Amino acid sequence: MHTFHSHFGQLYLHVDETLRQSLQVFRNHHPLKESEQKGVLWRYITLGKGDATVVFFPGAAGFYDIWWQQLLALENDFRLISFSCPSEDSLEGLRSGINPIHFRRAGW
Repeated sequence: MHTFHSHFGQLYLHVDETLRQSLQVFRNHHPLKESEQKGVLWRYITLGKGDATVVFFPGAAGFYDIWWQQLLALENDFRLISFSCPSEDSLEGLRSGINPIHFRRAGW
């Protein structure tokens, strides 16, 4: 699996040290999962507990961990799924990728 984290030090060189460490700890504790849906590779994390599920979707070329601070704040009250933006070009394609992952994770 290709890792999004291979150039972490370079990418975050000018980011505040406290924020950089917080993101690195988050990534270490919540490794990426992968699922292929209709030929599209979906990368995401799941965390949290609760009755309701909240889905985080970053938008154009965004990664799952852009929301790390919000995910940490919500993980005690909600089940959370955060996606990295896949190579998908339609709303139907997004729905057909998100739904199987969401419903498969509903019992975690």
